[in-house]
Amino acid sequence: MIAAAAAATVVGLSWILAVAARTTDVARTDDWGFAREALSLHRTGSFHFINWGPMTVVGQLLWAQPFLAVFGEHQWVLDVSVSVLVAFGIAAAYLLARTRLGVGRSLLVVGMLAAFPGVVRDASTFNTDPPSMSLQLICLALGAAALAGSGRRRAALFAAALLAGFWAFSIRELTLAAPLVVIVTMLSVERGTRRRWTLIGSGVFAVACAVLWQWHRLQPNIERYHGNRDLTRSGLLIVTMLITVSLVLAPAVVLSLPRWWRPAHRRSRLIGAAIGAFVLLLAPLLAADLGVANRWLMGDYLEPIGINGNKLALGVRPVVLPTVWWHVIIGVAMASTVVCGALLTEWTLLRVRTYRDRRDDPVTVDPVGRLLALHVAASVGLLVVAAVWNDVLFDRYIWPLVFTGSLSIMSRRPIADDDDAAATHSRLAGVLGGALLVSAAASALALTLNSNAFDAARWQAASDAVRSGLPANEVDGGFEWSGAHSTKDNLNQVPHGDDPLVAWWTAYVQMPQVCAVVTASPITSPNGTLVETLHWNRYLWWIDETVYVYRMSGTTCSR
Repeated sequence: MIAAAAAATVVGLSWILAVAARTTDVARTDDWGFAREALSLHRTGSFHFINWGPMTVVGQLLWAQPFLAVFGEHQWVLDVSVSVLVAFGIAAAYLLARTRLGVGRSLLVVGMLAAFPGVVRDASTFNTDPPSMSLQLICLALGAAALAGSGRRRAALFAAALLAGFWAFSIRELTLAAPLVVIVTMLSVERGTRRRWTLIGSGVFAVACAVLWQWHRLQPNIERYHGNRDLTRSGLLIVTMLITVSLVLAPAVVLSLPRWWRPAHRRSRLIGAAIGAFVLLLAPLLAADLGVANRWLMGDYLEPIGINGNKLALGVRPVVLPTVWWHVIIGVAMASTVVCGALLTEWTLLRVRTYRDRRDDPVTVDPVGRLLALHVAASVGLLVVAAVWNDVLFDRYIWPLVFTGSLSIMSRRPIADDDDAAATHSRLAGVLGGALLVSAAASALALTLNSNAFDAARWQAASDAVRSGLPANEVDGGFEWSGAHSTKDNLNQVPHGDDPLVAWWTAYVQMPQVCAVVTASPITSPNGTLVETLHWNRYLWWIDETVYVYRMSGTTCSR
C-alpha cells in the first residue's frame, strides 16, 4: 500500500502541475519526436524513424500502442503510457529501499529521487528518460528479490530482472547498468548448476541486446552517435557530471552524518578530499581551455532560467531560480564534491580490505549492498562512455543513480558512538539534511511550474498564429512546435541557418519558410512586426511574464 501511495503521489503531482499549466496536450523537450514515431507505428503497423535521437526507443513505442488503440491519437495518451511505467518504477524503488531501510527512511530516499528537477515534470511526458529510469529501478528491485530468494522463485525473479533490463535497453542503451550489475552480482554468489544457468540466461540477454542493437542501427533515418570531437570537451562533461552527482547525493550524505562523521581511515579521507578538490579545479581549467564560460553542473533540466534553458525559443527567458539561490546550489555542489570524494575513497578502501580479508566468510556477504554499489559505479562508467562516444551528457541521465547512490549511503552501517554524541549528530543531520531536501524539492517545483507555464504559453501563441490562417509548419513556435509540425520525414540533416531570426531547430526540421515567430523576449528586426503578446505566470514569484509573436515580412506566406 505504501509503495502504491508513493507512486500515486509522484505521478499524481506531475499531472496536477501539468493540468494547472495546461500542458497536458503539449509536446515538451524531445517527446514530440518519439510521439511522431509512436503515431506512425500505430497508423502503419511498422516502424518509421525520423532521425531524431540515437537511442533505441522501440520498447517505448511498442508499449504505447495499446494505449493509442484504446484512447486514440492524443499527446496525453502517450504521456499516460509513460506515467504508468513511472508509477511501477517508483513503487519498485520503494520496495527495494525497504529491503535496506525502515518505512520512513525508504520514503526519504524515494523523495530524494522525486526532488531532482525534471523527475516529477517528465513523469507526465513521452520523453525516454522516465520509462528508462523506471525500468532500471524495476530491474534492480527484481534482482534484489532474486538474490533474497531461492530455488525456482530465485530463477524466475532473475529472468524477470533480465526481461526488465532488456526492455529498458530497448528504450535507452545507458540503462545497461542495471541488468549488468544484476548479472555480475548473481554470478558472484551463485555456485555449481545455478551458476551455469545464470551464465546461460546472461548469454541469452547479451545476444538479444546485440540483435536489437544491430537491427536498430540498420533501420533508415536513425540518428548516429556523434563520436568524440574534443577530449577536452569530453573531460568537462565528465567533471560536471561528477559535481552534479555529488550535488544530488548531498541530502543523503548529510542525513547519514551519524553513520560516517568519525573517520575509519583518516589518510584515505584526506586523499579523497584532495581528489574532490582537484575535480572542482578542473572545471574552470577545462572551460578556459575550450574558450567557453565556466559551468559547474551538467545542466539541461537544472538551470536557473528553467528546464532546457534558452534552447527552446528565441530570446531570453526570465530567471526562475534567483542568483543567490543558484549560488547556494553551486556552493552545496562544491562542498558535497569534496565530502563525497573523501567518503568514497575511504569506503572503497574499507570494502577492498573487507573483501580481501573475509571473502570466504558468507556472513560478511551483502549481495544487495553490492548490487547498489555496482550500479553506482556502472552508471558513472557508462556516463563517461557516453561523454566520449556521443559528446553529450544531460543531468536527466543520472536519475537512476540518484536513487541507488542515496540508498547506498543511507543504508550504511552506523558507527559506534556514545549516546550524547549520537543525539547531537542526529539532530544536526536531521536539520541540515531536511533543509537540503526541502530546498531541492522547492527548486524542482519552481522549475517544473514555470517551465510548464512557459511551454504552454509558447504552444498557445503558435496555435493562435495557426488560427489566424498560417500553416503550422510556417510558424516557428519554438523547438517542440517546429519539430512536431514539420512535414519532413528525415530530420536533423541540415546545418544551422544563418538568419539570426531563424532559430537552429528551424533549420534542423527544415521549415519551408518562417512567417511567424514566437519569442521569449522582445526582438529588434526590420523584418519583424509584433502582432500579439501572451502572458504567463512566473509561479512562486507572482509575476506575469510574456511571450511575443512577430509576423515576418519578406517571405511568401500563405496569408
